[in-house]
Amino acid sequence: MPIDEPTIKTYDDEAGRFDERFYKEGVLSHYIEKVFSMVETPEPVVFDVGCGSGKYAEPVLDRKGKYTGVDASSELIKIARERNPDATFVAADMVTYDYPKGIDIVFSVTSIVHIDRGELGQFFSNIAPAMNDGGVMFLTCKEGEGTEVVTSDEGDRRF
Repeated sequence: MPIDEPTIKTYDDEAGRFDERFYKEGVLSHYIEKVFSMVETPEPVVFDVGCGSGKYAEPVLDRKGKYTGVDASSELIKIARERNPDATFVAADMVTYDYPKGIDIVFSVTSIVHIDRGELGQFFSNIAPAMNDGGVMFLTCKEGEGTEVVTSDEGDRRF
């Protein structure tokens, strides 16, 4: 599994804390608007890769998008399902997940940082064929070089 087990365990064990911290950060609404304006379909199929507790589900659904969130943490997926019953959530590894054809938009907000650099090609090779012509992928990352395991009171996470 490309997302390492200690990282998944940390997100599972501390799902409530991560939800509280990241959900409060708010949604990048201006980016969602921009990305939606870049696709021609009025009800785009949207995948949120590394969705965590699903904070982007509501604003996507409000814009008539068809939302699916994918995250390796089954505990964060449970929180997402409770909060957003009209959205679809899947507990799966974002690198190896079998993405269905027909995706118009992919959001990956600070989640590919957990993919080992050697696995990034597999991630993009896996998701790109599932995207429609004219589809848009919106990615954010953190600044830095290399890979490191960060240990905090929440646990270990690989970045």
